[in-house]
Amino acid sequence: MIITSPLEDAKDGAAQVEHSPPSIRDLPPSYSGPQTTSQPSVAPEATPKSLLPTKPTNHLALIRNNGSIRENFTIDPNLHIPLSLLSHLDNGEAESSRKNLKLESRNGAIDVGIWLVGDHRDDGKERVVPKRASLAILSHNSSIVAKVMSAPIPFNLEVMSYNGAITVYLPRSFQGPMTITSRNGSVNISSSLSDHATTFSEVNSTRRYFVGDFSGWSDSALERWNGDECVIEGRNGRIKVQYLDDVPAPKVEGKGSFLGKLFGI
Repeated sequence: MIITSPLEDAKDGAAQVEHSPPSIRDLPPSYSGPQTTSQPSVAPEATPKSLLPTKPTNHLALIRNNGSIRENFTIDPNLHIPLSLLSHLDNGEAESSRKNLKLESRNGAIDVGIWLVGDHRDDGKERVVPKRASLAILSHNSSIVAKVMSAPIPFNLEVMSYNGAITVYLPRSFQGPMTITSRNGSVNISSSLSDHATTFSEVNSTRRYFVGDFSGWSDSALERWNGDECVIEGRNGRIKVQYLDDVPAPKVEGKGSFLGKLFGI
């Protein structure tokens, strides 16, 4: 399913088909392979259907050339969408690798909330291996604010901005690799998220972390990892990553606070 800009009134819920595929292939590739049974430190909870902001959809592609994207999305990776309603794939892209949500803005800010629904990690009777949601967000000339509001299933989030700041909010249930690349700009990870993250390297402007417990991992486990993952790249702009429920640190009054209030600095 795809929506293009400018938006037009859709009849009977049908979406407009985008014939010019977006370019998101600069994003680093995600891990793939059989899913593991590693559990997050905080059990994920599903949002009741009555509280979801929109009706669930799948394989939604929204590309706007001149306009911002400020919306909420409910994504169900198991929801079947007829091929006739889906966007064209990029050259070399397979149907099996189609994103569950793809957002792109060329000249406009992106500020979105994402709710994931689907099979739970455990149905109470036997182990259920849910399908991982694949989410990609790209901005060419503006900022990105991406909030994963509810994630009862694992997800792979890829965020990239060529010119603009990036802010990502992750749920407490997130456990997995996190890769951040900043070409020209600062990187700020909240203290509560840092407390749960292990840094592995910082080479060529790329930082690699693992959020959660990785003590049981091996090289083979990494190769077949299909749990939570977050990949962020910013070319020109600061990057900030935090938990959804992080509370901002209180401002400390001290020398210069009067001038700061007076001049708004």
